[in-house]
Amino acid sequence: MLSGVPTPVHAPPSVAQAITLNGANLVTGRTASLSVLGSDAAGESKLTYDWSIASAPAGGSASFSANGTNTAKNETVTFNEAGTYNLSVKIVDPNGLSVTTTKAVTVVPTLTSVSITTSAHQTVSTSTPLHLSGTSQSLVAQGLDQFGKVMAAQPSFKWTVVTSPAGATAPGLNANGANAA
Repeated sequence: MLSGVPTPVHAPPSVAQAITLNGANLVTGRTASLSVLGSDAAGESKLTYDWSIASAPAGGSASFSANGTNTAKNETVTFNEAGTYNLSVKIVDPNGLSVTTTKAVTVVPTLTSVSITTSAHQTVSTSTPLHLSGTSQSLVAQGLDQFGKVMAAQPSFKWTVVTSPAGATAPGLNANGANAA
């Protein structure tokens, strides 16, 4: 090194394109596609993208498909819980210099299935039909989200009798004490 000649200073990378989410703002499933793009004097292909969770809802976590590589600029994230996640990506250049950017992502609970149980907590389904031995049976229906969790806002349900024994009179249905149609 020559005396009096300044050592070149490498600038950290910058964010050329902010984090985008599937072109939308909300996630209605378990996974989402993210993209981000950095810029650096050494070239974008030399950058690595390291995704993490800055904050998550209680019990929430997420995993990333191609983390810590250049291809992670286009990432698939998998969530385990509905709620708001703050996702960060650290863009690192070959010299170890970096820039970090964050995006809030909201995973909304989406009705994906219905759970029906008896008052004795027996699950009723097409593979375990209800067998009634008495004259009545209480049933509880609950809408479940994409993570199998009971939704806070429940859908309305309409009960109907699909089959009954030959010669039997179709049973009457009451929904919360009111006659069901």
